[in-house]
Amino acid sequence: MERNAIAENILKLREERHWTQEELAAASGVDVRTIQRAEAGSPLLLETLKSLASAFNTSVDDLSASEKDIEKKLAEFRNRYTLIPMQRVDNGADLGGLLGTSAYHFNKFGQFTEEQADEISMFEQEVFDWGEIWDEFGPAQRREAEKSLNDSIARLRAADLSASASVKRKRLRPRDGGEPLEMSFLYVPVVSGKTPLLYLVEEKGLPISFK
Repeated sequence: MERNAIAENILKLREERHWTQEELAAASGVDVRTIQRAEAGSPLLLETLKSLASAFNTSVDDLSASEKDIEKKLAEFRNRYTLIPMQRVDNGADLGGLLGTSAYHFNKFGQFTEEQADEISMFEQEVFDWGEIWDEFGPAQRREAEKSLNDSIARLRAADLSASASVKRKRLRPRDGGEPLEMSFLYVPVVSGKTPLLYLVEEKGLPISFK
């Protein structure tokens, strides 16, 4: 089947974000097989187009835009957003090496059952608790923390959830004009399914507040 403008644009917008089809499915709520058909050029229901457009932060009309217009949209995306590479979290050691940062960002993508939501909350709490005291631990204590995280990650997998993580350093300029601050942020996205999120999209220039 020959690709039409909508199919080409969905593919370009997805690849620009370094999303897999599974990741687009999690972001949009559209099942993977429908996304595969969409990128192959199959006709789509209006509700499906609206869901995909929302995931890309664009409109249904823009999904059928010309190549020139879609390149303009991609340029706007690059100017407005940054992509943060993630590494998959399969065990406590994968996460332990990233703890001890200045702040934490947990992101959840997809529709979750009550059981899944409970597992995500417990996992988030455990990462936060260990992270708060990580710098006070010696090697033996950190290893025990990693073992505890192993159990939480195993429960995520058993609930059909996947996690990934990354640390990003940011240079923050206080509003009062003081000296810039160098801070590190731990990002931990959790998604439904067995494919973890490998890139996180973050808007540039957002203000950061601390409680």
